[in-house]
Amino acid sequence: MSIEAPDLATVSEVSTAQVDAIHTEADQAVQAAAAREAALRQLMPLDYDDAVANGIVDAYYFDPATGQDGLIHMLAGNSKTNRNGVIINGGFHHGPSGELAWPHVMDGKGAPIPSTRTTYEHRRRSFEPYDADVVIGGILKTVQRVNPSTGRRDSQPVTVQSSMFPKEYDSFMVAKGVAEAARSRNKANDVVSPDLSYGREVVETLGKMRLVDGSRRMEVKLILDRRSGKILTAYPLINTSPYFKKGEAENRVFTEAGYRKKS
Repeated sequence: MSIEAPDLATVSEVSTAQVDAIHTEADQAVQAAAAREAALRQLMPLDYDDAVANGIVDAYYFDPATGQDGLIHMLAGNSKTNRNGVIINGGFHHGPSGELAWPHVMDGKGAPIPSTRTTYEHRRRSFEPYDADVVIGGILKTVQRVNPSTGRRDSQPVTVQSSMFPKEYDSFMVAKGVAEAARSRNKANDVVSPDLSYGREVVETLGKMRLVDGSRRMEVKLILDRRSGKILTAYPLINTSPYFKKGEAENRVFTEAGYRKKS
């Protein structure tokens, strides 16, 4: 039996192609990370470095290959096109972040308005979470419902409200509060389930985020990547009863450790 020597030219071509692919993937990852940093510095101009140093940014899921970003998704939202060519909007649970992150469009009178914005706010009270109709990329936010009988998502999306973190919070306060809620949650409440939006299993759970007085809490729904434990998205659960009496929150400082003092 004879063993033929490999074609060294072919081996060299394959090796070169593999190395080039690795370099290309690495370059794309570097570019994606740089773009993410630029976006987060825009959202947290005074606090980005602190958020990185204290592990807040790292608490959120980020995949440089796909661009999936739990932190930007949660704060400012994102818009994508599904296989049927339908635009699906997701995330956007902090009004000021959405207005910062997205470019402006023109309204019917030619005046610039934010591409991402709230159009109607339900029962909004100062310093508290609230429900709102939101626009992402100029289109009302929609979701694809899961058909319980088939386990598949409906082809046509439906419009939904978004539960929003308090407008008076900046993006750093939201990011920090949610990261703390995830870290301090009762893991006995974790439920593992498949999620077609992410194409893998996720952990659905609840956490509690401190309000500005440092003692009261609002419940936060958390969706975590099962493998990494990092935050894919989060949003507040709306309490129909006020957390604060009228005018009470405005007279308080942000006493929770790490939040800035109210000037």
